[in-house]
Amino acid sequence: AVGRLSAQVAHEVRNPLHAIGLEAELALEAAGAIENSSRKSAIRSGLGAILGAVDRLEKITENYLKLSRMGTGERRPAELADLLQNTLATYATAIEKAGVRVDWTRQGDRPVPIRVDPTNFEQAIGNLLTNALQSGCRRIEFRIGTLESGRAYLRIEDDGSGVPESAREKLFTPFSTTKAQGTGLGLSFVKKVAEESGGEVRFLEETTLGGAGFEAVLPLSEAEA
Repeated sequence: AVGRLSAQVAHEVRNPLHAIGLEAELALEAAGAIENSSRKSAIRSGLGAILGAVDRLEKITENYLKLSRMGTGERRPAELADLLQNTLATYATAIEKAGVRVDWTRQGDRPVPIRVDPTNFEQAIGNLLTNALQSGCRRIEFRIGTLESGRAYLRIEDDGSGVPESAREKLFTPFSTTKAQGTGLGLSFVKKVAEESGGEVRFLEETTLGGAGFEAVLPLSEAEA
């Protein structure tokens, strides 16, 4: 009941937020006609702060609504490498802008078939990638393959600043974040996507690159069939 109520609140908040943002953008444009430079600067600064706050709140409501709608997607067979490459193509501009090198490797030559909602899973990979890009790293590595247990895995590691030990226990808790502008819902979404797909995700205490690392483990679609 609390979850449904929260989702309804997020939905109702989103519309007035959009209106506030639109009005602030129009006011920002109108501020350009003000002749008094100091007054213009103060108004533009204030409107910029409003737009920044609106943008953050819109991200929070959108992510929360995504969490509340989880489970409604259609799971179907997909190749893990294809999902990863689609995500990297989507984030190519952000990767280039950050000046980060991103590599991926697959264990062996065999495909890694999984059964997921492709849209949700690509968004989950994107959330992990975004976290890495925001860590100040210069290099990111993805690895995919199968474990001896017969399950598929996807690992991501970076050489960034890592995760403070004090924050690790609440990494997947909604609204828990170490970033000043973070929503605290990115990893919660990743966790829910993995669980809805019959798998799990965990933080890696040790990585080869020295930064943060995460591993998602999922059933193979062949094993499910």
